[in-house]
Amino acid sequence: MRLDFLPIRLSAAAAVTLSALAPRANAQSPGEDVLLLPNSLRDSISVCDSGGNLLSLYYMYLPANPGGPSPQPIQVVTTSAGTLLIADETLKQVAEFNTDGKLLRVLAGPDHGVVSAYSLCVSGGIVYFTAPTTDPKLPNYIWSVPLNGSAPPSVFFDFSALGVPRGIIRVQTPSFDGFYVGDSAGDDIERITIGGQALSPFHNSDGITGIDFPQQLVLLNDGTLLAAGFSDPRGIYRYDSLGNEIAYLPNGPGARGVHPLPNGEYLYTSGVAIYAVDSETGQNRTVYTGQSSDSFRFITPWRIPGGCPADLNATGAIDGLDLAILLAQWGTNGSADLNGDGTVSGTDLTFILSAWGPC
Repeated sequence: MRLDFLPIRLSAAAAVTLSALAPRANAQSPGEDVLLLPNSLRDSISVCDSGGNLLSLYYMYLPANPGGPSPQPIQVVTTSAGTLLIADETLKQVAEFNTDGKLLRVLAGPDHGVVSAYSLCVSGGIVYFTAPTTDPKLPNYIWSVPLNGSAPPSVFFDFSALGVPRGIIRVQTPSFDGFYVGDSAGDDIERITIGGQALSPFHNSDGITGIDFPQQLVLLNDGTLLAAGFSDPRGIYRYDSLGNEIAYLPNGPGARGVHPLPNGEYLYTSGVAIYAVDSETGQNRTVYTGQSSDSFRFITPWRIPGGCPADLNATGAIDGLDLAILLAQWGTNGSADLNGDGTVSGTDLTFILSAWGPC
């Protein structure tokens, strides 16, 4: 059986059955750390173990869009309740899914005027996401929307004067409070304050000798920044806290997503394939060669949720008793706040109903 011919939707538990088909045979279980990789041509979320070994191409199979474009997931981030927020470029939306791949809700989409959704981050109960477009008739925005759905999405920052926004991350230092945003038109890494003001770039690149088409950005524990450079000079870039380039690890295929591994390598996606590069020697190795049906994007670490979070009374099933607990806590920040947005609301009700039955 081949990994690329499994057109099914898999839950976290079901993905374990694929482990024998993957490069590693150890099953993943609740509480273990994995890496999620949107695969925009397979309409799926693929998964690697924490060491970067591919476990499944179809950890989650995204629902089809009858009569419309196919899903093109670019980045997934997780909530404290274990649900997944996915930015989808062609569906032009940010949507929340449970781990069985069931759509819970659309936070932002075309009905709100969104023309694209690429990279996202969550901070202070607010989802921020970039909406890049190369159509000169359309603006390049960064949007924001409350995670609890208490307000519709709104434009946080008009990026059009700077370029085209791609990867976005939240950054809080003694001297800066806001976001770093990769600009694929100007090739810079921009700084936008939490108040929605543009400052001088974190890193100003000429796009010729420096990074070109920056995609995923990752802030490391030591305050340095990793950036994936997709166009020539292709590779992984590392910057100090002042934005000075301190390392460049070249590669031929270009990088879209990047993530540091425990062994000192940087896992990166090139689109069709997955690679790792040694942060000291620059030696590249192939993790998965890929096929024309693969297009891997940004990489997100995730700890598989333990137990059954919607089972509020720990009976082993989600039923009317759990529903009663949720309703009694409505509007509070109680234990029934399953998506971690600070309020027990309709979103948590949807989560319980979608998980109804035995754990």
